[in-house]
Amino acid sequence: MYSEKTQQIFGRNGWFEGRRIKLDKFTRVLAEHGNEFDLTGTAAALYQELGELSFPFYSSRNNREEVISFDIEEAVSLLFPGDVQEEYLPLTDSKVLTPVAYWNEADQIIMADEKGRIYLGVDEYFECLGQTPEEAFDRIFNSQAGQLVNQERL
Repeated sequence: MYSEKTQQIFGRNGWFEGRRIKLDKFTRVLAEHGNEFDLTGTAAALYQELGELSFPFYSSRNNREEVISFDIEEAVSLLFPGDVQEEYLPLTDSKVLTPVAYWNEADQIIMADEKGRIYLGVDEYFECLGQTPEEAFDRIFNSQAGQLVNQERL
């Protein structure tokens, strides 16, 4: 379950308990990129719950307003071909990483793996935000850094 703060941020912007949207757009956008992205259960569940919503929040870590947007077209458009499969996936023990959202702080992409973990990647930076979506978004909205996976390998 999400923390009270995370639920408040989500709720102010259209989320409600039990929200489920269709996956048509999500699966279409992923399919347009061929074999680069596979749909994980975690990614599908997150998109059904949070897809097409944006969540502005104040980041005390960066001392400014930021936004996480569950806009799959925007998220995928910021990735270069091969970024996920060639650069980020080898840094994990995952079989699949699926982009699910875009964080406007430095055009970072939020991704989910098949084990439920949530990752953040941009250029040479890659980090595990949490072992579950709840842990990841609670850390983001409380301005806590995630666990750095291995920045040097990129």
